[in-house]
Amino acid sequence: IFFHEGPVENFEQAKASDQKRFKKYFHSMLDQGIFIPPSPFEAWFISTVHHEEEFAKTITAHENALESL
Repeated sequence: IFFHEGPVENFEQAKASDQKRFKKYFHSMLDQGIFIPPSPFEAWFISTVHHEEEFAKTITAHENALESL
C-alpha cells in the first residue's frame, strides 16, 4: 500500500509515497491484531490457512486504519 497522489507505476513514485502515513497505517493494523509487512515495498501474501473470518477481520481493520489517518 502506497500513500501517494495518483497511481504508483514506477519506483520513483513509490519512493515519493508518504512513509509517515504508511507507518501510522501499519501500527493501526498491528494494534488491531493484523500483522502486515512493515514496509510498503513488501508484498502481502495469503494462504490456504486464511478463511473468511480472517479476511473479514483484515478488511475491517483496514477500514478502521484508513479512518484513523
